[in-house]
Amino acid sequence: QHHSLCCHGICIWLHLYKTKQKFICCDRCTYAHKFDFNYIDITYFLGGFMYHFQPAICYSGYRKGQSPRKQMYPTDQDVLEDLKHLQTFVKHIRMYDTSFHVKQVCKLIVKHDIDLKIMLGVEPKGELDNPNCHFGGRYSKEEIEHNKRTNYQQLDEMIELARTYKDIVFAVSVGNENTSDWHPNLMPEQALIDHVNYVRQNIEVPITFCEGQYF
Repeated sequence: QHHSLCCHGICIWLHLYKTKQKFICCDRCTYAHKFDFNYIDITYFLGGFMYHFQPAICYSGYRKGQSPRKQMYPTDQDVLEDLKHLQTFVKHIRMYDTSFHVKQVCKLIVKHDIDLKIMLGVEPKGELDNPNCHFGGRYSKEEIEHNKRTNYQQLDEMIELARTYKDIVFAVSVGNENTSDWHPNLMPEQALIDHVNYVRQNIEVPITFCEGQYF
């Protein structure tokens, strides 16, 4: 399964294979071999503020045949095995939505005292009709209005999760690559700004929006 690791604005795709002791990269990921995940711990100064960087990875525990679209999720045992392994070489994980799986991960981290923090996220549905997308992205006015309402419902779910698990949620994101012109769920910049402000009124954790290197 492919995961992405964002390091100082660079998206590095890692093809990871699980072994008994660690995750290793395949030969497709030559750039990733430059990183030693056990020893990345740097401090970076930006705009007068000090940011402390530690190893992080995007996590999804779905096994073959499982999907949130099918409402088929990994077992607690499988997820716990993943989390125990992940904590040996990363400090933070990123998740993309507010599904049952995300709630499952939060619950297990707290219950089993796993040494991981989470960045929560949402997957907003398109609020713009996007004819440039070749795999969806076309919405009627009625569908766009419906998406606007459901997007705020997602934000409310994320806010509730961040409140419930405030000890492990270190940040939240209001979207993922939704300003790229190829994206099937294209969002106006102002809508994302409004979402940030809405979340900011309800929780006190850092808020961001995630965009890829190609947009």
